[in-house]
Amino acid sequence: MNSSLQWTLLIALLVGMASGLAWMYASERRARRSKRLPQHLPVRPRPVLSRPEHRVWLWLREAFPQHHVMVKMPLTRFTMPHNVEDARTWFPRLGTLYCTFTLCDDRGRVVGCVDVMGERRLPRGNRQLKQTLLAQCHIGYRALTPDALPDFWTIRAELLGVAEAE
Repeated sequence: MNSSLQWTLLIALLVGMASGLAWMYASERRARRSKRLPQHLPVRPRPVLSRPEHRVWLWLREAFPQHHVMVKMPLTRFTMPHNVEDARTWFPRLGTLYCTFTLCDDRGRVVGCVDVMGERRLPRGNRQLKQTLLAQCHIGYRALTPDALPDFWTIRAELLGVAEAE
């Protein structure tokens, strides 16, 4: 092979490598740019609570004036498995469950949970799982409908216990 052909091949190889590197760099820049958030996202605010849930939230605030009524907290926020293996097994399932309202005392400790049932009832399995889990954690639980709210004393006794309800 003569020397001019070798130089031509070497230059072609270098140009090809430079083109490939430039293409890779440009595609990486495009990928990074596409991951950036746009200036204006195609979203708008929406209420956290439906109208019936809002009505129950106001009712709970009146029934439990010394407590904080938290909205739609996942069960994994206030329960913890005994060991790592239990966490791997149960957290994926529990992570999808939440209570419509969670009552906390002044120390931030959960003392009761309330689910509001609408037109579509709570799935029986989810409700039983919540009842079992919360009972094991000594946390009161009640599922109710907005049209049939119990009196304050009854709900306080169910969630706090009779002694604390008074």
